[in-house]
Amino acid sequence: MTQTSAYMARTNQFIEKIDAFMDRTEMWMQNQEATLKSLENQVGQISQVLKSRSMGGFPSDTEVAKGATHEQCKAISTRSGKVLKTPTENKQGEATVANSKATCDTDSLPW
Repeated sequence: MTQTSAYMARTNQFIEKIDAFMDRTEMWMQNQEATLKSLENQVGQISQVLKSRSMGGFPSDTEVAKGATHEQCKAISTRSGKVLKTPTENKQGEATVANSKATCDTDSLPW
């Protein structure tokens, strides 16, 4: 009879361990469900924000600095760093440099 009682004791321990494991698994699944619902809400919020955003534009409003005009550009250089001659005005009043792709040196701008 001692073998039967030892077997029953081990069986009861095994059942207790299985119950504890099932409780932990159930808790883990509940946590996962809550996390998934939170992620679904966040994706929905992002979707609503993206729907309301205009296509082809920047996500925030851009503002032109007060008094910002192209006349404030004092230096022109090429991508290679070569400094070009002082630009001349054409008939439309636009500053041009003959046959070159010039960019405005933004380091000299006041903003």
